[in-house]
Amino acid sequence: MVQRLSRELESLRGYGIFIVEDGSADGMAFSPHEVMEAKLELAERFLEEAKGFMEKEDPVQASEKLYKVAEECVEIPAEALRRARAS
Repeated sequence: MVQRLSRELESLRGYGIFIVEDGSADGMAFSPHEVMEAKLELAERFLEEAKGFMEKEDPVQASEKLYKVAEECVEIPAEALRRARAS
């Protein structure tokens, strides 16, 4: 489930569609836990891709992937904090 959700989130980002506050995007609904797990999986995937680019000595591509890792890692606790404050 998490891998499928991760792929869905990734494909939506490519079209400029992002998960909104209620956990849905274009008619798809996911639990907050599923969204956070998918973001963590994305961060892990981006980290592995960054390592590959570092091995290929491509610092530009590696830094872009590492930026995405940082972005996902910041969004996970921010989302948890936002939801905690909302309840």
